[in-house]
Amino acid sequence: MTARPENTHQGRLLRLLRDNGSNSRAQLGDLVDLSRSKLAVEVDRLLETGLVVADGLAPSRGGRRSHNIRLTPTLRFLGVDIGATCVKIGTGIGCGIVAGGAVHRGVTGSAGDIGHIQVEPDGRACVCGNRGCLEAHFSGAALAGDAEQAACEGRSAQLAARLETAGRLTAEDVSAAAAAGDPVALELIREGGMRLGQVIAGLVSFFNPGLVVIGGGVTGLGHTLLASVRTQVYRQSLPLATGNLPIVLGELGPAAGAIGAARLISDHVFSPA
Repeated sequence: MTARPENTHQGRLLRLLRDNGSNSRAQLGDLVDLSRSKLAVEVDRLLETGLVVADGLAPSRGGRRSHNIRLTPTLRFLGVDIGATCVKIGTGIGCGIVAGGAVHRGVTGSAGDIGHIQVEPDGRACVCGNRGCLEAHFSGAALAGDAEQAACEGRSAQLAARLETAGRLTAEDVSAAAAAGDPVALELIREGGMRLGQVIAGLVSFFNPGLVVIGGGVTGLGHTLLASVRTQVYRQSLPLATGNLPIVLGELGPAAGAIGAARLISDHVFSPA
């Protein structure tokens, strides 16, 4: 088991080094508002644990040069993507909520399970036992099923050709067909984006976030999906909540979940035992 910080001051110092990289003792003292003597004690204790190491001298601030410190290069965290980050659309749909710099988990850890919010009264049966859930209408599997139905019914020559070649369709096939201008694929994405936007609009009205990030496998549908989601959110939620609200696609790709998991692990390790 990795050594743990002894107190909140050490935990904050570790998180600052994780987020900002190597820093001088003097600058860290400014950020955590500790006296020079108290900071020296806490940094020395962290050096003894092996969680941080010396990293040369910092540029002079007009006097004696301060020493830099950094997280030890051998410190590693393992993250495994088994859940949702931000608004994640893939096999299922989930939402990660960050408030005050921390993940909000809810009383039982189930906060953000938006895939089972109803978007169609008496709609499709969902694996949860209810009907009309968002996940039943616009997960990756749902989108692939709609695409296969359109192909079998002869409504899309492009999707039919892909189905004949591969024997099955995926969200990536829908994305490729849409990029080639297939009207059925484009409409499937717009309809899904409208339903997703309907749910996100409710979250925006309730939670008033400063940023909405959409991630997961279905984000390969790109700006057609994003435009549909934005249209629905901006139309349905009040301008007070959406006037300065960015709604963007995630930039971390398939690694997003693992990166988020590693971040949560480091938050735990960098908290006092």
